[in-house]
Amino acid sequence: MVQNNLTALVQIEIGRLIDSGKTDLQEIYTIVCDKFGIPRTSVRRIKKQLVEDLKKKVKVLDSLTIKKHVKKPQASNPDNLTLLEQRILELLATKKSPIKFRSIFEILNFNTHYPKITKRNLSNYLSRLAAAKLVKHKGETSYIIVKEKRTNV
Repeated sequence: MVQNNLTALVQIEIGRLIDSGKTDLQEIYTIVCDKFGIPRTSVRRIKKQLVEDLKKKVKVLDSLTIKKHVKKPQASNPDNLTLLEQRILELLATKKSPIKFRSIFEILNFNTHYPKITKRNLSNYLSRLAAAKLVKHKGETSYIIVKEKRTNV
């Protein structure tokens, strides 16, 4: 119990010295050793524990505030589209105006002979089509097919 209290006191003192502007580690060790009457090796061990504890806290804070790496959607290959991507393009081609995400979702899931699609999967497919420049966003949640301009060579 006494050892844990001394460890905590040394950690607090190290933190206080750093906060007051001390940057020389040897000077910090000397001040702490003189104040508490403990050997330098003990102060170094306690400093190591303090550093490990702070790293753990920083890691927790990072995991709470920083989003994980978000992968950009891989563009669909226009020459080799999946059946679902073809269905989405056909659906968008039948309409002249932009279609909302919810409407696309409901139309695709209305046909019972096709497997149901989740909103997340639909979002991924639309992102892939947008990355391939086959579909583009209109507004926040609407999509429209991109008219291809073909040139005769």
